[in-house]
Amino acid sequence: MAAIEFHGMRFHYRWVGAEDPEAPVLVFVNGLLTDLGSWTGHLPAFTEYRCLLWDCRGQGESEKPAQDAYCVAEHGRDLGGLLDALGVKTPVSIIGLSNGGAAALCFAAAEPDRVGTLIVSGAYARVDKALELKLRSWLAAMAAGGSELRFDVATPWVWGPRFLA
Repeated sequence: MAAIEFHGMRFHYRWVGAEDPEAPVLVFVNGLLTDLGSWTGHLPAFTEYRCLLWDCRGQGESEKPAQDAYCVAEHGRDLGGLLDALGVKTPVSIIGLSNGGAAALCFAAAEPDRVGTLIVSGAYARVDKALELKLRSWLAAMAAGGSELRFDVATPWVWGPRFLA
C-alpha cells in the first residue's frame, strides 16, 4: 500500500481494479473510525473502475493530527487534495458511507465539476446536538478501550434491532 503527503499530512491510499489509465475513477470514502479495508467485500463489483481507497485523516494508516483537526469539511478538502496529489483530472464517481458520505457531500458542494456521480449512504448534512454526542461517545470509547469498545458502543446506533436480534 502507498502513502502520499499533502495538506501537511501523510495519507494512506490504494488503487485497485482496472489497470487501464483511461478507466473511470471511483473513490471510496469510509465512515468514522474505519479504514480503507472496510470496502474490500464490495470491490469485486467494480472491476471496470480504477478504485481509489484511502484512509481519511485519523483513520487506518493515515496520519493522526491533533483532536481539533477532525471535521467533515476538512475530510472533504482532503479528498480534493488527494485527487490533486495523485494527478486525477477527470470527474470521479464517489461512494461515501456515513461520515465518509458527509465528507463526499462537502467535496461535491465545494467542487461540483470534479464529481460525475455521487452515492452516499447513512450520511448527514449537518451535525446536530444528538449526533455530536453520539460521535463524541464513539471517540471516547475508542480512546478508553480501542476498537472493540468503540464497536460495542456504536453497534446499537449503527445496526437496527432486527439485525441485532
